[in-house]
Amino acid sequence: MVTKKKPDDRVLKRFSPIWAAEVLGWVCNSDESRLWANLAEVPGDSSIFAAWHVDADVRPFLLVQKGVAIGYGEIWIDSDAGEVELARILVMPECRGRGVGRRLVSLLLAEAAKTGLRDAFVRVHPGNAAAIACYQHAGFRRVDDKSEASWNQSQPVEYLWLQRKLSLG
Repeated sequence: MVTKKKPDDRVLKRFSPIWAAEVLGWVCNSDESRLWANLAEVPGDSSIFAAWHVDADVRPFLLVQKGVAIGYGEIWIDSDAGEVELARILVMPECRGRGVGRRLVSLLLAEAAKTGLRDAFVRVHPGNAAAIACYQHAGFRRVDDKSEASWNQSQPVEYLWLQRKLSLG
């Protein structure tokens, strides 16, 4: 008997501020806040999203399953450099370790490809093993040492920088 694979009902939607407090509730402690958004403490005010989303080149998304938000992530577009960066990716604690991050990254990459830009990057805290594994599964590979050192000069943390080509069209 051949069984059909069920379609994935986890879909990407544009972020709305009505979800801000809920998404912040997924950040359990200051360590997670640091890994997620390089913030020393969990933000107490959901208006932080409005500040992050002022720039039109920042596109925030939610991963939603059956009307419930289970993941958050952003695409930062840099048309001049011909690249996008995936950023601030976060999964609801109850959904971690279940492939939700992989699905979210996959859908964000599909959105990024729609920009017509050629490269996608992600910077990740070196202590965030789960995120590193997720990005590597999605085809990201570490950039060369010279580029990484250069890009980290203006960063608050020495990130690992990962890159992959976007599939166009």
